Amino acid sequence: MASAAALLLSTAAGWALCRFLFEAHFAVPVGWLAGLAAGLVGLTAIVGLLNSTEAFRRTPLEVLRTE
Repeated sequence: MASAAALLLSTAAGWALCRFLFEAHFAVPVGWLAGLAAGLVGLTAIVGLLNSTEAFRRTPLEVLRTE
């Protein structure tokens, strides 16, 4: 959701800058932006899983007792 909101807001801001400030044509590179969003979601998932490896190795009761 965060990457979708960021893409939407940044695209809207880019359009507004091109239209009103620079008076230029605006084109959205949809494929590139979709790849970027997918890569960021994947990277976030990988980092989250790597940071949770200790919790995965222990039993749920052990994890809950230490918290």
